Amino acid sequence: MRFGFEAYSWQTAADHYIGRLDHVIDVVSECRITGIEAEVCMLGPYAGEPTMLRAALDSRGMSLASVCYVEDWHGRGESDGEAARADWVIDYLDHFPGTLLQLCPRSGSDRGDLRERQRNAIRCMNDVSRRAADVSFLAETGFDGWAIVDDESPLAHADPDEAARRDAAYVHGTLSVGPG
Repeated sequence: MRFGFEAYSWQTAADHYIGRLDHVIDVVSECRITGIEAEVCMLGPYAGEPTMLRAALDSRGMSLASVCYVEDWHGRGESDGEAARADWVIDYLDHFPGTLLQLCPRSGSDRGDLRERQRNAIRCMNDVSRRAADVSFLAETGFDGWAIVDDESPLAHADPDEAARRDAAYVHGTLSVGPG
């Protein structure tokens, strides 16, 4: 089994990590973990340069295990802007065969009409999924053995680098797995 870490701990720790995926990649690589999951907002300068992200990962012996695309999806169908952003993510993933696409509705603070909002989010995520399935690599991609570690502990919020080191020690020691 291969292990990857979510970049979410760095994303929630402080704004100064947003767009600093290189830092996250370096820490995860130092932990001898070979995969990373990044939310689109964490791509930073790599958002427009997928080949640069590929090179950064390859130089560290790492893979982009998954990309998380978060959207509001409050309407009964995707808005033109939501569809355009989702299509951008699908096109971006053409550069990373085998990378999984995660779709997450943004929860926000509005708790009104939750049932309707849930139906709308599911409807829109289904629309994105259907379009993603038309991209040949996604249609052929199945589970490839990634287990992604998500740490939302107080330590992860205060010091995501140290939380990653602690999580890696657990993965390598307690789970008795080698690198990755």
